[in-house]
Amino acid sequence: MNRRSFIQQSTGMLFICPSIAAKPQSDYLNNIGIQLYSLRKPINENLKQTIDEVARMGYKQVEPYDFPSSKS
Repeated sequence: MNRRSFIQQSTGMLFICPSIAAKPQSDYLNNIGIQLYSLRKPINENLKQTIDEVARMGYKQVEPYDFPSSKS
């Protein structure tokens, strides 16, 4: 597929599926979360404070990892 063909087909899809083109991206941005594995050291030091700080940053979704049994 050459560049011209790609652009023509992409433009055609916008006319066929206008709801896709008109859909706001905010739905996607509202679902961004954080992987708690990246915060494993602060979580091991103070779980509640770390989770509170993550929430204060605006994250509403998290992906947990295997917490130490003494912290859960």
